[in-house]
Amino acid sequence: MRLTENELRALHAEACAAVLSNDRSVTPAEDAFWPLYIQSILDAHGAHAMLSMAARDVIAERQRHVDVEGCTPEHDDEHAPGTLALAGAAYALDAGYALDSFVPADADHPEPLFWPFSSDWWKPGIPRRGLVKAASLILAEIEHIDRQESHSEAQT
Repeated sequence: MRLTENELRALHAEACAAVLSNDRSVTPAEDAFWPLYIQSILDAHGAHAMLSMAARDVIAERQRHVDVEGCTPEHDDEHAPGTLALAGAAYALDAGYALDSFVPADADHPEPLFWPFSSDWWKPGIPRRGLVKAASLILAEIEHIDRQESHSEAQT
């Protein structure tokens, strides 16, 4: 089911209103907003039970990247192929490192040598959050590939 731009705008407005009606202190600038936002969209369409909490968190993080960080599809398309996948891999490896029982709990989490962005964008944290970021970045790379393929098909 593809939605028109007006349908998407209406869905966005309804989801924002639903979140704000439950908790007026949460804003789109806060991480806590986005899982509630995605949950309200899924609830409105009866799809909530189809996705695990982890999947909802990844989708919410992807939406947060777009709405808060400005990582729109157009912005993502400016990156070289594989850039977003490398960033996702960096967060996934950092989470794996943090979860490894042989690594000291207080070990540093330096930016990997293959980190494709400025050091300012390297923000390691707890492993689950890192894995959510990793999955979101990998999803963004998949979306980038899909757009490139669609564009190539349209050219032929």
